[in-house]
Amino acid sequence: MEADDWEELETEENTAYHNERLTRAGCFVMITNVPKSRMTGGEILKAYKQQYGVEKNFSFLKEPLIANDTFLKKPSRIDALAFILLLSLMIWNL
Repeated sequence: MEADDWEELETEENTAYHNERLTRAGCFVMITNVPKSRMTGGEILKAYKQQYGVEKNFSFLKEPLIANDTFLKKPSRIDALAFILLLSLMIWNL
């Protein structure tokens, strides 16, 4: 085949697809018990990112002795335990 036999291809950028993929890649899920009326998503994210000291030691909560051997039945007790563990991590970092 000669180079002259090739047909010329026209391409078109699918900007809608790329913009949608870019938007989706820039999002992530945060689970919180803070009501929307108290803080916006941006404020929650900002507060979360300011806790880098706690996050550094967050693996402590995933220790098998802490995570696997703790059995709580009531959601209020789970919240209380999570609060105590996070508070202890914050104090540890101070």
